[in-house]
Amino acid sequence: MLTDSKPVVGRPTPPVATKSIMAGLSVFDLFKIGIGPSSSHTVGPMKAAGLFLQKLKQTQGHKTVARVLCKLHGSLGSTGKGHGSDKAVMLGLMGHLPDQIDVALIPELLAQIRELHSLQLGFDLPLIRFVEKNDLLFFTRSIEPHPNGIQFIAYNALGDEILSATYFSIGGGFVREGLLPGNTFIPNKVASLGSNEDAGHQDRAFTSADQLLQMTRRTILLLGVSKSKGKV
Repeated sequence: MLTDSKPVVGRPTPPVATKSIMAGLSVFDLFKIGIGPSSSHTVGPMKAAGLFLQKLKQTQGHKTVARVLCKLHGSLGSTGKGHGSDKAVMLGLMGHLPDQIDVALIPELLAQIRELHSLQLGFDLPLIRFVEKNDLLFFTRSIEPHPNGIQFIAYNALGDEILSATYFSIGGGFVREGLLPGNTFIPNKVASLGSNEDAGHQDRAFTSADQLLQMTRRTILLLGVSKSKGKV
């Protein structure tokens, strides 16, 4: 609903938590609403920052956080500036979501951070000092096992580490935390904002089209297949 009231810059309306169970991937997972220009380099980093906020709120000492260091690795480090990854991370740390943010406010939100050298973490976390050139760093070298790695480290005023976490933007706006070498892509295990449900369908993991077809036959799921060409 549209109103005439002006939004308070830096204080986004908290999203309403909803319960849902992901039974694999739906068309709404594949086609997302979000800021651009890239799902992996813009939407993903923004979601990763939001996930870090969620984790930080559950950590002892979260009220004493005074600094958050952000490190973008690999492809994010090489092309992140052009894809707006830096902007996405800052907006995500403020608690904004890629499908809910008012894009008209983005320039003003970023200008405040850069002019005041401060950033309001989420909805109920401290206002921290944030100097972009010192607190948002780009590294061309990847961290295993994915080229789109993002690290967040929260410190208190004494410089003691409160929390650190690593996320991987694996494409399509999907984000995984702490992806390990050899891990299989499991849709319902992808980190999600707004839901902590786990459908438990780990048997739906697949790494090839043949495995996908075998899985659909086993579970009696329908999948459109071109019989003439034998391709999905």
